[in-house]
Amino acid sequence: DRAQELGEQFCKEHFPGQYERLQTIPGVKERAATAIIAETGVDMRMFASAACLVGWCGLKPRNDVSNGRYKSRKVTHGNRYLRQILIEIAWAASRTRNCFFSNFSYIQTTVKKKSRMKIQVAIARKILVAVWHMLTKKQDFIDIYLKRLEEHRVIVEQIRQLEPTMAN
Repeated sequence: DRAQELGEQFCKEHFPGQYERLQTIPGVKERAATAIIAETGVDMRMFASAACLVGWCGLKPRNDVSNGRYKSRKVTHGNRYLRQILIEIAWAASRTRNCFFSNFSYIQTTVKKKSRMKIQVAIARKILVAVWHMLTKKQDFIDIYLKRLEEHRVIVEQIRQLEPTMAN
């Protein structure tokens, strides 16, 4: 616990913008943001793309196909500490109400009947891609699901306002 306090204090002193920015992702709080900064750093120039970071972490699924038969779909080897914390974040994010990750999890489990753990690995990969984009472009997390809900609400409101004029 003392080490966690020192890590949080270090991140707040040296990387305050990135530390706060990472906490805008659903499921990411102080401990997770500290772990992400500790494992990847804040300089994403050493990863040419988000795919390079995902491969380094080991969240990229293998694609061993021969003659139409799937031999393996396990995730590749990589940074196991970062992968573990990202899976924990994915579980928390999939249980957050009204966010992209919870909607993605719901659709994959109920409609497509996929395994919960495979979905959590996919969500962890999406979170890591978002981390790469946030730290390279210096932007906060934008939840596209909430954005769509807001646009839908505005359209419905405009239709309700136009309905009385159409009836006449």
